Amino acid sequence: MNPPTNVPDPSMSMHQDLSPPTTPSRVGPPSNIGWAVTALIFFWPLAFSAFSHSSKVLPHWIVGDVAAAERSSERARILGQLALLFGAVVAVSVLWFVATTSVMTSAGTKAW
Repeated sequence: MNPPTNVPDPSMSMHQDLSPPTTPSRVGPPSNIGWAVTALIFFWPLAFSAFSHSSKVLPHWIVGDVAAAERSSERARILGQLALLFGAVVAVSVLWFVATTSVMTSAGTKAW
């Protein structure tokens, strides 16, 4: 005599796990918001574009456009670095001008 087929198997649990299999999720590119803040501090005109690109990273990543997310992240970083470089060049130039002017003034010559 065969066992009835409608009897549940005791080895099967009553609650099946229906969640998707756990796979390591890839972390999105950094937003580089820090570089956008750097752009704001050192050369604010570049900060507008840096913040714009920085704020687009997550929306691109969420919809699955990985290339656009990485491109926006890279642009925000580059703009921040350019602003830092420009700010450093301006600061060094101003310091050089002040030092040169003060040396010429103290020597009794006119700077102009």
